[in-house]
Amino acid sequence: MPTTPWLFPAGGEASKICTGDWVVGHPSRGTLIVARDESSQIRLYEVPATGGSERMIPSDRSSPLFSLFTSPGTLRSDGQMLVSLNVPDSWFNPLAQLDLQSGG
Repeated sequence: MPTTPWLFPAGGEASKICTGDWVVGHPSRGTLIVARDESSQIRLYEVPATGGSERMIPSDRSSPLFSLFTSPGTLRSDGQMLVSLNVPDSWFNPLAQLDLQSGG
């Protein structure tokens, strides 16, 4: 089920920030990491928590991301995120460390 992060300003109207399948707050940048299932691939975006333009986080297409679970504990303040991979020809979804800046 898609998740939609909303902005609730004090004394103002709530507004939708963006759409996605899950969202995690970046602990040190004041942004959200939003995942979307697009064309059978998980793509990650960094979006300002107050709304605004998003930045697609690059990823290795040969090892696509697998969206099993995500929690705030998977994202470190230095921009490293624990992700699970959807490796072709495997029964397993190994864990990997993803650099949100470079995608490596």
